[in-house]
Amino acid sequence: MDGSVWCVNGGILGLYGLIVQYREAIRYDLFMAGRSLDDIGFTFSWLDFGAFVRFAPLDSQLCAAVNGAAPWSRLEVLMASQIDSTRAGNWQRGGGKGPKPKPIKVPGYDTNEQVIGKPLPIDEVQNYLNSRNGRSPERRQ
Repeated sequence: MDGSVWCVNGGILGLYGLIVQYREAIRYDLFMAGRSLDDIGFTFSWLDFGAFVRFAPLDSQLCAAVNGAAPWSRLEVLMASQIDSTRAGNWQRGGGKGPKPKPIKVPGYDTNEQVIGKPLPIDEVQNYLNSRNGRSPERRQ
């Protein structure tokens, strides 16, 4: 996953599902960026929010929540890579005897693409937005 958050289920509906699922982590990351959930759909477009989520840095709370673990720093990732290289080199120099060493699992660097955000039925979202008079999920009266 390379640390990024993929949200491909239905554009705004998928992003809204992401807010429902990871509300507090997103709230914190937006706060640290000088934004609020209240801004989405008004001074912060859904398109901008989609980019904010898609390119969330590894040290964001959203990435930590999605990956289920605190992200590693670049230094920790490089150290794990060095250890992996050393172990693989030692295994090769030893004639490849025994099982090949497995690389250290680094949180946020899966090879499988992860799809997050649960698509909601359009009528459910439409009813919710109508009840809020079209305002974003966190807009208060």
